[in-house]
Amino acid sequence: MTLETIQIPFGDRELPFSHPEAEAEMIRSVLGGEDYPLAATRVGSDAPVIIDVGSNCGAAAVFFKKHHPGARIICYEPSASTFELLNKNVEGIDGIETQQCSIWDKAGTFRLHHAPNAHSGAATLRPGDDWPSDLPVEEIATRTLSSELARLGLTEVHILKVDAETAEAEILQEVLTGSPDVPIHNIFVEYHGIAVRKFLTEELSVRYDVHLLQRLLRPTGHTAVCAARNRHMKLVKYIAWPSALLLAGCLHWPDAPETVQAPTKPEQVEEIRMQADGPLRARASTAYPQLTAWPSAEQAKLNKAIENRFAGHYKPAFTEMFRQAADAENEASSDPTLLGASFYDWVIEDSYETAHLSRWVVSIRGKRYEYTGGAHGNTTFFNANYWIRNGRVEPVRLGQIFKPMYLWQERVEQLIRRELKAQKALWLKDVTRKELLGAAFTFSKKGLEFHYHPYTVGPYTQGSFRVLLPMAEIRHLIFPGGPMSRLAKAK
Repeated sequence: MTLETIQIPFGDRELPFSHPEAEAEMIRSVLGGEDYPLAATRVGSDAPVIIDVGSNCGAAAVFFKKHHPGARIICYEPSASTFELLNKNVEGIDGIETQQCSIWDKAGTFRLHHAPNAHSGAATLRPGDDWPSDLPVEEIATRTLSSELARLGLTEVHILKVDAETAEAEILQEVLTGSPDVPIHNIFVEYHGIAVRKFLTEELSVRYDVHLLQRLLRPTGHTAVCAARNRHMKLVKYIAWPSALLLAGCLHWPDAPETVQAPTKPEQVEEIRMQADGPLRARASTAYPQLTAWPSAEQAKLNKAIENRFAGHYKPAFTEMFRQAADAENEASSDPTLLGASFYDWVIEDSYETAHLSRWVVSIRGKRYEYTGGAHGNTTFFNANYWIRNGRVEPVRLGQIFKPMYLWQERVEQLIRRELKAQKALWLKDVTRKELLGAAFTFSKKGLEFHYHPYTVGPYTQGSFRVLLPMAEIRHLIFPGGPMSRLAKAK
């Protein structure tokens, strides 16, 4: 990791500050006040308490201290090499404390997997299946923020900055429920896409009014700023949602859509592809199969159902995405600087994976990668399961697979939970049966498979989950007249 050292005006002196060359733009953004707009905050103290979760090499801490000279700033950074750089940068600055640990919603010792780049603190506690196995790993400690508030004897926090890739929601939920009597007057927190922003704002709306301040968008990758007022204390509070990846703690480095391994196209299908381009370099595409091996009326009906499923899922989504991009482009026509990088290159990419194809029954998994601003996109799943019944094509419902009047839901749930527990899904205990059984599913001779996208049974850092219920364990539950009956009989 190549370092660059700059001189920062700090009081009556120049402060040497070292950072990785690869992070130069992000460091300038933080030090320049673009990430954390203090003008939007109301601190109300000459000696505020500021907590910096995910301190990286200390840019935010130095920025806060420069503008609040009397502040007590507590920094948390788990990575040993980044922590060493942090200490070097804040050495000799009174009122800045550093802690080598990560803040999370659970305390313990975990393995921090470093990412394949030159960014300080770029790492994750929960690497996905495609995470390279030859990258460095280190043991780190994690603490909860509520326990830290108690340990430090803090009765209020004037500014809380949380920049811990995808762990922000867990951290905030833990501290707001674990330390309800400690007021937090201002919060800065990153978000990762529209879905996560929606989740966080809904969670925080119990205590805060959350607003988007579009005027703070800029062309270096930051998206939106939210302002929130605490209803109960009647103090004005602010929440910023920059999308820069100042990674620390439970981290991942998703700087591009995930690599998709294109499935081998079965010989009995023809692949149909559609694509479109929109404003601000937005683009959309979809692909779906059409059966060719069994020319018949049944095949034509199944093909039409597959086409309707994929096209119906695709067209409204990209039309809405293009509309939003066009609105943003029109609003910024008089001042293009209002458009940050997160408004460019939006994408919707739909793909498919065939599980089972026959003349009478098809099971296909659809997969969508979507990026509409923020630090990274997200992946979701849908299914196209159809069968010929009484001469008509009908979608396969999960309940049709199993014997009527049989308590299959409990057994299927048990099997799913067993597999997800083995895969260490972190949110499993909070997921209901309805949510587990409501996921996209496919079926084949191997059995019944459920597909859980990020944020359903675990945080984004854990990625998606596939759960296969082997045919041997569910054969006795399968309805003889249902869509999987022939597959259950197959050897």
